[in-house]
Amino acid sequence: MQSIRGIYNGTMVVPLEQTHAKPNSKVIITFLDEPVERPRPESDRGFLALFGTWEDSRSADEIVQDIYETRTQPGRDVDL
Repeated sequence: MQSIRGIYNGTMVVPLEQTHAKPNSKVIITFLDEPVERPRPESDRGFLALFGTWEDSRSADEIVQDIYETRTQPGRDVDL
């Protein structure tokens, strides 16, 4: 049996510590009375490192048009 900390985000429980439990293990979840403002910053670093700012000189309409043009197959009659 092992106890770890986690955060319930309204949909699922997210572990804040590494666990060595096997997939499909049974768990007991206890909700504490004290709410958490935000997960520990060190737990966010890897996730936030995947993000960056979007830079493009085109307008939103031009970007959408480009997406539609490059993601449709020629010869198919698709009306978006």
